[in-house]
Amino acid sequence: MVIIWLIVFLQVVFSTSELLSAEPGIDDVLNRSQFFSSSPTQLRLTLDSRLLNNYRQESWHYDSLLYLFSVRQGVPFAWGGNSWHRGVDCSHFTMKIFQDLGAYYHNYQTTLTMKNITDSNGYYRVPIEEARFGDMLVYGTFTSPEEPGKWFGHVVILVDKDFVQDDFRGLVIGSHGEEVGVKFISYKGFPLYYRRKDVRLYNVLRNRALAEHAN
Repeated sequence: MVIIWLIVFLQVVFSTSELLSAEPGIDDVLNRSQFFSSSPTQLRLTLDSRLLNNYRQESWHYDSLLYLFSVRQGVPFAWGGNSWHRGVDCSHFTMKIFQDLGAYYHNYQTTLTMKNITDSNGYYRVPIEEARFGDMLVYGTFTSPEEPGKWFGHVVILVDKDFVQDDFRGLVIGSHGEEVGVKFISYKGFPLYYRRKDVRLYNVLRNRALAEHAN
């Protein structure tokens, strides 16, 4: 485990010199990021390493997580996918990110399982009011108009719960579907629902390894 943490740390130090230098404010992030929206409910952003510096944390474990976010931008979405090259879906994205970090995330779990977790698989439930960088937000619905009665879920990782741009709130990263893939997004309804009101927030999960190193 110590060796894995060391490898990730060295990746951060030697591969992200820009990430560790300048300290732009949130206005810089908005003005210099490439952002666009093809949906009235979602704002998609691409943040380079210098702008991501705005979200650096006091713990290098969190900085390592931020680095992994930055290098996985643009990975394609693939339903059931588990490959950084061929594509990942939302739940495989969260699993692979934490496993690459060397943090606890023992087994793959679907969003249907994750929505009911209180303490399992290396993470535990926290109130939405206490949500912070690195927490997983689990959304879903059983009332999807496409297939009523069937679970439709989505999981993202929180970057900034205070982010605001026009009518969009919050900043998260995840693998968001075939047209989007892995990207930072902000969306209407944050944090209580994901883009539309029937896809509501079911759970907020914190990785135990990150929490232990942050305390």
